[in-house]
Amino acid sequence: MSAVAKRCQPTAPFQEFAQLDTASQRPPRSSAARPFCIGFLLGAIVIGAAWTVVRVRDPKVLRNVTVSYMYETSPGSASGNNSLEIKSIEFYAGYLMMTDNNDMTRLLAIDRLRSFSFKPSVK
Repeated sequence: MSAVAKRCQPTAPFQEFAQLDTASQRPPRSSAARPFCIGFLLGAIVIGAAWTVVRVRDPKVLRNVTVSYMYETSPGSASGNNSLEIKSIEFYAGYLMMTDNNDMTRLLAIDRLRSFSFKPSVK
């Protein structure tokens, strides 16, 4: 045997791979990464779906209006204002948030509003 052929001979730990017939057998594949990748993909899909369902949508906003409202404070009694200058009204599902010109914010449940009207403010 020549010196080059001796250097190309497989050593003892690699004998089994040198004798492996690739036409009939394949070396064992590591499948440890496959469940991790599938789990990551499914988790991303679930989180993405939950995010689109749960997230709060951008509210509808009115700016610079005069509001007149009556709000039920307890069964049988209500309070309100006939002419309140409002910087912004943000409408959400089930409630609205009013911020007046003094930056005081009121959070009102829609089901407890007895009357509510608004018109553009005169500036």
